[in-house]
Amino acid sequence: MSRSLGIPVKLLHEATGHIVTVEMKSGELYRGSMVECEDNWNCQLESITYTAKDGRVSQLEHVFIRGSKVRFMIIPDMLKNAPMFKRLESRIKGKVHHSVLDGDVLWPCELKLRLQVVE
Repeated sequence: MSRSLGIPVKLLHEATGHIVTVEMKSGELYRGSMVECEDNWNCQLESITYTAKDGRVSQLEHVFIRGSKVRFMIIPDMLKNAPMFKRLESRIKGKVHHSVLDGDVLWPCELKLRLQVVE
């Protein structure tokens, strides 16, 4: 069985060195520069602005976030032009998947993501 990484994990690795915002399942927000990340979404941030659930804001130097506690991450918009998407787009160009349930034509998620950015 091959262990290839999915698109979200690859994109997470591309965000290393950039400013990201992480919302935790508990409602807390961390915004800072991503120093390192792992395939399980564990990540290390530095120069963080932390916003508590009650709205209080504080500054932190370093923080390590457990991936299983992450609700979502906001990454820089510029990563839509990452080389990884160019490779995927060329591989899937022209491929269309048909939905069995509703008969609609569904583009592969990589291309759909790309189209949403352009529209």
